Amino acid sequence: MTRDEILTALKETDKFGLLARREVKKPTASQLPLVNAFEEIVDFFESNGRLPECRKDNIQEFQLYHRYKSICRDSQKLQFLRDYDLNNILVDETNEIDPIERLKSEDVHGLLAAEPLEIFKMKHVSERIAAEYISRRKFCHNFSKYQKQFEQIASDLQTKRRKLINYSPEALNPGRFYVLNGIILYLESVDGESSEYDYRSGTRTRFDGRTSIVFDNGTMSDMLYRSLDKALQKDGFSISEPIELSSIQEISEEDNHNGYIYILRTKNNRLSKYKNLYKIGCTTSAVSDRIKNAHKEATYLFSEVEIVKALRCYNIIPDELEDKIHKFFNEQRLSIEIYDKDNNLFRPREWFVVALDAIEEAVSIILRNEQDIYYYNQTIQQIVKK
Repeated sequence: MTRDEILTALKETDKFGLLARREVKKPTASQLPLVNAFEEIVDFFESNGRLPECRKDNIQEFQLYHRYKSICRDSQKLQFLRDYDLNNILVDETNEIDPIERLKSEDVHGLLAAEPLEIFKMKHVSERIAAEYISRRKFCHNFSKYQKQFEQIASDLQTKRRKLINYSPEALNPGRFYVLNGIILYLESVDGESSEYDYRSGTRTRFDGRTSIVFDNGTMSDMLYRSLDKALQKDGFSISEPIELSSIQEISEEDNHNGYIYILRTKNNRLSKYKNLYKIGCTTSAVSDRIKNAHKEATYLFSEVEIVKALRCYNIIPDELEDKIHKFFNEQRLSIEIYDKDNNLFRPREWFVVALDAIEEAVSIILRNEQDIYYYNQTIQQIVKK
């Protein structure tokens, strides 16, 4: 039989339509942001062989994780994206618990409601009036207008050209970007007014109104200004303006090489539970010479070590730079007690639980003498501007 005859015979016996070609409709302009968002999740799955996880040390994966969960908990999105889910990665999570209870438990930031969750307990209020207090997120039909801005912001955060900043209410202004629960948002505008309230201590002014917010997952909201403020205070950051970092200076013959700052990883299996555990030290000799007897020294935890990085020090005394790095990461210092073979107690002070790229970034910050305006946020494992 020819190839065409074989295919014809197979199709005639294909009772369940397994060989039928599935036609996928071209998405409309309003559906395109959702398709593009899902495509990024698919690309991650195909590149890494797994779904994105809730990793706060990787902001892009963190965002993809929340985007994936948002799709799995939305029946309309699930139904629409089934034709695009060639890897069968979508899981229906819409019926795990009561829908209202799920909204109440998940909507901790007011993204689905303009007011706090007391709206579910309103009494003596008609349904029509109560509904006016609810501001649901909806599709942003002109998301393409903002997409390049969001992509640039995400890129700037990855390359450290922009920094996360501790959020303060005074920083909530139209035209600024923020991160809320791992999602980048753009506060486009605020339509509101200030009202004065008389208290025993004096008159106070309070501003409130509706916002226009666009999220990087292609949705938008008109939640209340004060609800957004409270959400950001609880779990949010401001995003800085671009920081123009000077490039690495060329080394000339006049520059003095004074030694190294080295970053080591222990080979002690008993400490494998500590992710991102590094020793930060300094030496004026070769790093390999400094660590050749590591298994005999308490400062190396009486264990062999692996050299992760060795940074040359020019025009700065290595132990002074080391001391500043240790002070910067003081809250991340590992508290540990170890004993030698003679039962003598040691408390090594040069080991830190901190992301590797943050150590290198801290060196750059210290060399710019800006260490007083930054700190390491252990929760998101990034250096943040105060």
